[in-house]
Amino acid sequence: MFYASDPNAVWNIPYFPGGSVDGKVTFAALAMTLSLSARFGRADGVQFDAEEFLKQHPQWSWQQGYLKSRPSQPWTVFDGH
Repeated sequence: MFYASDPNAVWNIPYFPGGSVDGKVTFAALAMTLSLSARFGRADGVQFDAEEFLKQHPQWSWQQGYLKSRPSQPWTVFDGH
């Protein structure tokens, strides 16, 4: 099993097209109602443009058609009630 701190892990390949695809968070008040806040896309709000990424990093062109863009979406509360 690889860990992010492992120097041989896939995450340490330059410009590896992987990472977070969504963010989820809760805190006591939300958890008491089985609720959470989430967003589609990276938690920091940065969108991923697959076409632009492949232009800048052609070594990953073999992923054309498989690598999908991830637009940024707003944080949304999902109510457990």
